[in-house]
Order: sequence, then structure tokens, then C-alpha cells
Amino acid sequence: MTQFPLETRGPVDSDRVIPVSRDRFVKEVYDKAMDQFQDSVVVNGKVIGKNQRETILEKTTLDTKDQQSADFAFILSMEFTRIGNIWKLSRIYLEEPLEE
Repeated sequence: MTQFPLETRGPVDSDRVIPVSRDRFVKEVYDKAMDQFQDSVVVNGKVIGKNQRETILEKTTLDTKDQQSADFAFILSMEFTRIGNIWKLSRIYLEEPLEE
């Protein structure tokens, strides 16, 4: 479900794109990306922060409003590209960019 090399970059447009292999993704990127703060919700009058992992668990389908075009979708800090008939993760934006 992921296109390798996967592109990573920081949150600023001027941050460099750093491609990562499957091995580096598993060792360095996945947990870092999933643990990023993503959203706040109010539950019983208290603000509760959610990380990307928790937010993804609530989003189980791709809606047409998530798509920027027929072959491109942006969900949370992740970009997906349709390759053939399959959607693949193609880029992740990280709050703390990777070092090359």
C-alpha cells in the first residue's frame, strides 16, 4: 500500500523532499509519522489531542472530498496516488524532517 521510495518532507514548502526505502520507513518514519499530533476534539468539556494513528483508525474509507483529482488524495499529513486501480501512500509530511 506504499510506493517506495516514499517521499518525506517537513511541514514547510521549502523543506527538502527526502526519499526513504522500505527499510528506513519501517525503522525511522512509520512510528514518527503515526505519533504526530493531528487533531483536537472536545469530549465532555475537555480538549483531547489525537495523534495521526488514532485519527486514521476513525477514517476507514476514502471519500471523494478527500481527493484533489481522480488520481491524487491528501489525508491528514499523507499524500496518496492512484497507480492503476490501487491507491498507494506516496508522501508523508513530518513535523520534524528527516536527516539525509
